[in-house]
Amino acid sequence: KPVMRKATPEDDEKLFDNKIREKEAFNICLRKIKNHDLPMRLVDVEFTFDVNKIIVSQTPATHRHE
Repeated sequence: KPVMRKATPEDDEKLFDNKIREKEAFNICLRKIKNHDLPMRLVDVEFTFDVNKIIVSQTPATHRHE
């Protein structure tokens, strides 16, 4: 996406807060994967800047080599 404006100190604080929330969400996802015995490996959890969406990146728990 194009740059809309220069980041403000408030934007920097929001980014910092989002990173903390992402770590918390990552741990929640790990617990859910374990509790439900899901065959997946969690790679990353990311919030959009406005925190309207959460992006969860995962891969299958095992890779087949044929």
